[in-house]
Amino acid sequence: MRTQRIFVGIDVGKAHLDVARHDEERVWRVDNNEAGIDELVARLVELGPELVVLEATGGFEVAAAAALAARE
Repeated sequence: MRTQRIFVGIDVGKAHLDVARHDEERVWRVDNNEAGIDELVARLVELGPELVVLEATGGFEVAAAAALAARE
């Protein structure tokens, strides 16, 4: 049983998604395309965060949000 709560924030750009955990200083980046979003989903499923916050940025967030929602 995991006791640590994990929260993730995603900064959305046209070309990239920058992903940060609340408890780490490092940020990782994936491309904002199908392959990058597949990588994002796989990493977040493995991580199992309690909450993911995704910036709304002129529609550039839609594909990532849909892919993440489909995994719930």
